[in-house]
Amino acid sequence: FLFFVFLLAVPILTLAAYMLSRHISRPIVRLARAAEELAKGDLSTRVSVQTTGEVQMLVESFNSMAEDIALTTVSKEYVDNIINSMIDTLIVVSPEGNILQANASACSLLGYKEEELLGQGFEMVVKEGTQNSSTALDDLITMGYVGNTEQTYIAKDGRRIPVLFSGAAMQDSDGTIQGIVCVAQDITDRKHAEEQLKSFAAKLEASNKELENFAYVASHDLQEPLRKVTAFGDQLQTKYGKKLGEKGGDYLERMRGAAQRMQSLIKNLLTYSRVTTKAQPFVPVNLGSVAREVLSDLEVRIVQTKGRVDVDDLPIIDADPLQMRQLFQNLIANALKFHRDGDPPVVTIRSALISGNGTGGEQSNAAGELCRITFSDNGIGFDEKYIDRIFGVFQRLHGRNEYEGTGIGLAICRKLVERHGGTITTTSTPGQGAVFTVLLPVAHEQGGEQNA
Repeated sequence: FLFFVFLLAVPILTLAAYMLSRHISRPIVRLARAAEELAKGDLSTRVSVQTTGEVQMLVESFNSMAEDIALTTVSKEYVDNIINSMIDTLIVVSPEGNILQANASACSLLGYKEEELLGQGFEMVVKEGTQNSSTALDDLITMGYVGNTEQTYIAKDGRRIPVLFSGAAMQDSDGTIQGIVCVAQDITDRKHAEEQLKSFAAKLEASNKELENFAYVASHDLQEPLRKVTAFGDQLQTKYGKKLGEKGGDYLERMRGAAQRMQSLIKNLLTYSRVTTKAQPFVPVNLGSVAREVLSDLEVRIVQTKGRVDVDDLPIIDADPLQMRQLFQNLIANALKFHRDGDPPVVTIRSALISGNGTGGEQSNAAGELCRITFSDNGIGFDEKYIDRIFGVFQRLHGRNEYEGTGIGLAICRKLVERHGGTITTTSTPGQGAVFTVLLPVAHEQGGEQNA
C-alpha cells in the first residue's frame, strides 16, 4: 500500500513543482528582460503578467518605478532630436580629445558623416595655430568654460570656416571630467560683411581726404585772383570813384561786396578743410581760459549789441586748443548775431561732468567721463524741423540781407566736435532762443584723438 501511495505521489509532486516554477520563474525572467530594455533607454517598457503574492508585488513595483522614471527622465531619442535640430554645430569630445558625438549641423558644415568623425581627434576639424585645438581643450579642462572665441574649423574638402566657439566641460558628481561640449556658430557671412565694411570705410576715408585736399587746394588757388579783383576794385574806387557816377559807383560797391563775401567764404572753407588736415595733438586745455580769450576777441561786438555773456566755471579737458577756440568763437558769435531786434542778447555758458554711458539720456561716442557744455541764448531761435540742415555746409535759414554769414560756421563746429570724439545737438523754439549742447570726452588715451 505504501508503495502504491509513493508511485501516486511522485507525478503529483513533479506536476506541482513544474507549475510552481512556471508561476515564479517566468515573471522573474520577464522582469529581468524588462530591466535590460529600461536600462537601454526604452522608457515605455512595462511587465504584464498574471501572478499572485510577492511576485505580483514585485511586478507592480517595477511598473511603478518605470512609470516614475519615464516621467522624470528625458529619453535619449528626445535628447538626440534636440541636439540634431540645433542650428549651431555641437561636438562632444572626450577628455583625451577624441570626438564622441557630432550633431547634424556639425556634419553638414564640415561635410562629414557622423561615423567618419566618431573616434577621431578634435584637431582634425580645428585649425592648428596659435590657439589650436589642444590649447582650446586644455583651456576648457582648466577653466571649465570658454565663451565666444573665434576659431577656424577645417571642412572635409579643406575649406577654412570661421566660427564663434564656446565650450564647457561635463563633470560627474565627483568633479571628474566626462567630456567636453563644443558649440560653434558659422560666422562666414559676418566675416565677409566685416571685410566689405572695412573696404567701404577705407574707400570713404580716401574719398574724404581727396575732397578735403581738393577743397583746400581749390580755395587756396582761388584767393589769388580774388585778391586782384579786390585790389583793382579798391584802386578803381580811389582813382575813378567820382567819375563813375551814381550808377557806376553802385555797380562797383556790389562787385567789392561780392568779392568780400567770396573771401569770407573761401576763408571758412579753408577752415573747414583744415579741421583734420591741420589738426594739432590733444593736450590739456583750460576751457575757462579759452572762453575768456574768445570774449576778449568779441568785445567790440558785445558792446555794439549791448549784449552780455555769462560763463560758468569750465573744466580742463584733453583737446586741440586752437579748435576749442574756434568752437567757442563760432557758437558765441552766432548767439550774439541772431538776437531779437531791440532785445540785447544774453548768452549763458554752463558745464557739467557726466558719465560716458549717457547718464540722463545723453548719448556720445566716448565711453569715459564727459564734459557737457551748453550755450544758451535769448535770440530769435528756429523751428526744430530744420535741425538737420543747420549743421550742413552752406546751409542758411535766413537771407544774407537779414544776417551776415556764409552758412559754414555750425558745420565747422560739428566737425570739430566729432574730431574730438564728441557730439553737438541743439534745441530751440522760434522767438525764444536756442540751446546748443556739446559733449566732449574729458580725457583721451595717448594717440587716441579722432581724425574723422
